Amino acid sequence: MISAFLSVLGCNADHDLENEDVSKVSIKNGRLVFENDEAFHETIAHLDKMDERELEAWEARLKIESYQERFKTLGRNNEAGELSAADEEFFKFPVSYRTVINVNGEVQVGDSILWYDNGNIYSVPSNDEALLQRIKENPSLATPKGKYSIARLSEGVLGDSEVKSGQRVGIDMLGGLDARHQYEFYQYGDTGSKRKYVHELFSYTQVTWYPDGYSYNSNLYLRIKLEWRGRSSWKPAGETRNIKYSLDSSAVLCNMHVPPVTSQSQCGFLYTNSYITGDFVRSSDLDVLMGTASSYQYTNTGGGNPYWSVEVSGSIYQHVQGDWPSNAWSNYGYPLW
Repeated sequence: MISAFLSVLGCNADHDLENEDVSKVSIKNGRLVFENDEAFHETIAHLDKMDERELEAWEARLKIESYQERFKTLGRNNEAGELSAADEEFFKFPVSYRTVINVNGEVQVGDSILWYDNGNIYSVPSNDEALLQRIKENPSLATPKGKYSIARLSEGVLGDSEVKSGQRVGIDMLGGLDARHQYEFYQYGDTGSKRKYVHELFSYTQVTWYPDGYSYNSNLYLRIKLEWRGRSSWKPAGETRNIKYSLDSSAVLCNMHVPPVTSQSQCGFLYTNSYITGDFVRSSDLDVLMGTASSYQYTNTGGGNPYWSVEVSGSIYQHVQGDWPSNAWSNYGYPLW
């Protein structure tokens, strides 16, 4: 038996989330503390809807050293050192998750500290900091409570030998990111200031195990971002940009085993269509929520590896404020993916 829920963003609606209730969230030992799983996932859903001003106001009320704050610091400081392995991992997370997870990869939910590390989620009693430290020194001492993945566009998942730009794509749970849409340029024509716009489609999936089964939550995002070229790698850039998009999208969630699906190779009836538009001023990543799904799977029913099958058409525009007009990028396709 499986229970499932799916929703997708449609036309943009006005929302005032700056004063969103934070009574179910507190701070302890440098971590955000949520009353329970429901409060945690509700908060993620609220953060996904916020614009940059609302997000910063929310952060100001619950100030921690989060990965989102580190992301913005690196974007403001072009002299910062190379990214660490942890930076590389957590900067792939959705902005909403980067906002609630501290730079140690931790958040508290109920009476448990959750530690995110290398695709695993470890759970430790909140009154046992010493145990948490021992697990960090040797993760093999503990059994993970769950897993997370940043999912990519996967080749052949829909039966094609190769996934190309301009065709329907599948996003599975194997990890990685797609970044087929990129545009490199020199800011103000300065060859020492190399930048690139990136538009990528990805999903974040979190699986949690329980005695009688497991739950998973999967969000589908379009990420619109800017990077600058460091000495040996691309890093997050912090320049303020004008961003606009107008998109038609359709997505179907496959391998969920929702009746009447009986084969792992089939897709279920959880099919979505949406038209979304946006006009933003942004100095960090913009994550556009395209769809979200959650389910509970009982152990004795088995289950496949769910994935999104997606098609997106339309246009995405980026331009660094004050930069040459010729460095603006209008990225469009029918479809883009």
